[in-house]
Amino acid sequence: MKDVSRLVTALCIITLFAAMPTLAALAGQSSLVTLSARVMIYAMAAASLNFILGYGGMISFGHAAFFGIGSYIVGILAHHLASGEALFGIIPGSGSMLVTLPSAVVVSGLAAATIGALSLRTGGVQFIMITLAFAQMLFFFFVSLSTYGGEDGIIIDQTNSVPGLDMRKKAVAYYFILGVAVVYFLALWRLIHSSFGEIISGIRQNERRMTALGIATYRYKLAAFILAGMGAGLAGALLAALLLATVAHAQDEPVTPPARAVRVQTSGGFFTLTIPAAPVSPTQPITALLAAPVAPAPGSSYVVKPGDTLFVIAQELGVAMDELAAANAIADVNVIEVGQVLRVPAGATVPARPLPVVDSSLPITERMTPAAQQAQPGSPF
Repeated sequence: MKDVSRLVTALCIITLFAAMPTLAALAGQSSLVTLSARVMIYAMAAASLNFILGYGGMISFGHAAFFGIGSYIVGILAHHLASGEALFGIIPGSGSMLVTLPSAVVVSGLAAATIGALSLRTGGVQFIMITLAFAQMLFFFFVSLSTYGGEDGIIIDQTNSVPGLDMRKKAVAYYFILGVAVVYFLALWRLIHSSFGEIISGIRQNERRMTALGIATYRYKLAAFILAGMGAGLAGALLAALLLATVAHAQDEPVTPPARAVRVQTSGGFFTLTIPAAPVSPTQPITALLAAPVAPAPGSSYVVKPGDTLFVIAQELGVAMDELAAANAIADVNVIEVGQVLRVPAGATVPARPLPVVDSSLPITERMTPAAQQAQPGSPF
C-alpha cells in the first residue's frame, strides 16, 4: 500500500511539472517555467546529497562544490568554444549537451573520488570539517580564475544544443530538464533499492557489524560519495545551461551554499525521495532540524534486518526504545531476531534525535555507531 501511495505521489508531481508551461501561460506568468526548472535542478542536487547523508549517514558540507564544478565545466567549455582556443591546447570547446553534460558528470566524479578518498578516512565532525575545507578551497580556486571571469563568473554566449531539439525555446529546454530529472530520480530510486543501496544503509546503521560481515565499508562509502558527486555535477551543469551563466557566489560567505544544501535536505526529510517527513522552518538552526522528531504512526511495523539494533530501529521508527521493547515483549534490548516484526505502540512518545558524537580515540570502524552514540550523547556543534 505504501509503495502504491508513493507511486501515485510521484506521478502527481511529474504531471504537475509537465503541465507547468501550460499553467504558466494561462496565468500570464512566464517566469514560472524557469522557476520550476530551477526547482527540479535543485531537487536533483538535494537528492544526490540525500543518498550519502540520509541513506549513508555521511554529513558532507562540501557537496555544493560538485554542483559548482558541473556548472563551471559547462561555462569553461562554452568560453573556449567562443574564443576558439582549446583548453590546455588539446581540448576543444563545445556547446553541445551531448558533450558538456557527460564532461561535467565525469569531472565532478573525479573530484568526488579525490575528496572522498581523503575525507572518508575520518568520520563525524572531522569528516564534516574536511569536506567543508575542500569546498572552500575550490571556491577560492574558481574565484581566482581571472580568465573565466573571477568573481563575476562566466557568461555563456549561446544556448547549449541538443540534436533534434530547439533549446532556444523555453518550453523545449524545460521539458528536456524534466526528462533528465525523471530519468535521474528513477536511476537513483533503483540504486537505493539495489543490494548496493542496502549495504550503504547497513553501513549507516552499524558500520562495525558490516565490517564484521566481511564488507569493505570504505570502498562502498567511497563509491556512494562518487555517485552523489556526479549527481550534483549533473544538476550544476543543467543550471548553467539554463541560466547561461556560472558564478562562484562571491558575494556570499563560502560556508553558505553547503550549509544551505544540508538544510534543504533536512527540511525535506531523510530516507525519502518524495515528500518531507516533517515540516520545519528554513530559519531553524541545523542542529534543531536534525533533532526534529517525526510523529510515529501507531500500528506501523518494522522487519528486523541483519545488523539492526533495537536502538537504531527505535530511532528510525521515531519512538522511545523502552516503549518499543515493552510493546513487543522484548526482555533483553540487546537480543532481537532477524525477521522479527516490531510494531509501534499507540501513544508512543517521540524522543529527541541528537547528532551523534564521535570519540576520536575509537577505531574508524567503531565511529558513528549506536554504541558510540549511546556512550556520548549530545551535539558536536
